[in-house]
Amino acid sequence: MDRTISTPATPREVSITCEPVHLSLLIPAFNEEARLGATLDAVVAQLAAEAYRSEAIVVLDGCTDGTRALVDRYVGVHGQLELRLLDNPVNRGKGACVRQGMLAAGGRYRVFTDADLSYPLDQLPTLLGALEAGAGVAVASREASAVRYQAPARRLVTLLSRWVMHTFFVPGVPDTQAGFKAFTAEVADDLFGVQRLSGFGFDVEILHIAAMRGYPIRPLALEWRDVPGS
Repeated sequence: MDRTISTPATPREVSITCEPVHLSLLIPAFNEEARLGATLDAVVAQLAAEAYRSEAIVVLDGCTDGTRALVDRYVGVHGQLELRLLDNPVNRGKGACVRQGMLAAGGRYRVFTDADLSYPLDQLPTLLGALEAGAGVAVASREASAVRYQAPARRLVTLLSRWVMHTFFVPGVPDTQAGFKAFTAEVADDLFGVQRLSGFGFDVEILHIAAMRGYPIRPLALEWRDVPGS
């Protein structure tokens, strides 16, 4: 649920509410108390001082730890960034949370990233640049990217699943499961409005629908880090 900010509005806060939201950054989270604080610190540091107005939307997926209380401490306005919270009382799945956040977002561009921040946020301009250049969807790819610290077993599973998805479901997109994807508002409203899968398979569903509807999809080789416990 959204939280109403009761502190008096400053001139800075009044000015950004009159501007359109340029970027919506969505973070689905399930029991991320241990590491979400560092992620939100990075989000605030990256977006608060940008020239454009942005919003970060944390969507909680039936958390049973202290994640809600942690996020509550960040909810509010930070410079050009407004941080919001959507709290689901029961576990619905990552796909359901991303869909909820995408349809609640107001940004011209909408990005979702994982709570472990395995893709550093300083790569956001690359994703947004692809959308500004005409793509409807921009997708991070670990194919030929700077991958750090990936365990051999996980590397094997990643390569196998990537080959299956690329060959049979979404040709032209080498890494369907990357947790760093961007959409224009129009494309996001269309795709997530018809999405049905609520679990981790939603990535393939969304990209498959995008390809079937002819939206330009731009894969981007970006740095990815294997975060322990993710």
